[in-house]
Amino acid sequence: MSPELYCVSWQIDADNLENKIISCIMEKLDTGTWREDLENKLREKISLMQDRSDNRLRELDIQIKEIALKIRNWEEAIERGLNLDRAVANINKLEHTRDMLLDERIKITTNLEGKTDIERITKKMLGYLDNFNDVLEHGAMEEKKKFIRQFVKEIIVNPREKTAKIMIYKNAEYDIIMGIRNCEDLMEIEYP
Repeated sequence: MSPELYCVSWQIDADNLENKIISCIMEKLDTGTWREDLENKLREKISLMQDRSDNRLRELDIQIKEIALKIRNWEEAIERGLNLDRAVANINKLEHTRDMLLDERIKITTNLEGKTDIERITKKMLGYLDNFNDVLEHGAMEEKKKFIRQFVKEIIVNPREKTAKIMIYKNAEYDIIMGIRNCEDLMEIEYP
């Protein structure tokens, strides 16, 4: 029988493999340059979100003013003798629309009140990195595994050569913190 037909097995030391992945992740998490990049990206995203909210508030204000003007026009039409039933129905529709717009405006302004301090938000989000470090250094094995799964896309094992390729998301830390789940950029590390 030829050697290609034999089954090859390779016992992988799971702790050693996990430690290799953790050390790779830690090297990325603990660099000053990476933290500065992340901090800049966070500031940029938060600022962009605030700009969008500000733009939406301006749009809502314009719509609310237009509806108020339409309501006022219907009220004047009633004073001049327009059919009361038709005017009241239109006024009720407009008031309902106005109330919905006002509710949306209140939600946005309430959200913005807590998010205007970009520095505070950035520091809070960067604090998650310290939590990551704490989990990796002192956490239970299940916490560590859950954390590692967020970074590792796949592990390709080659038992014949006794090596493994570990595919790690390049921007996983940033994507995880920002709640994005589409990190496609991969980094490959060899094991052992």
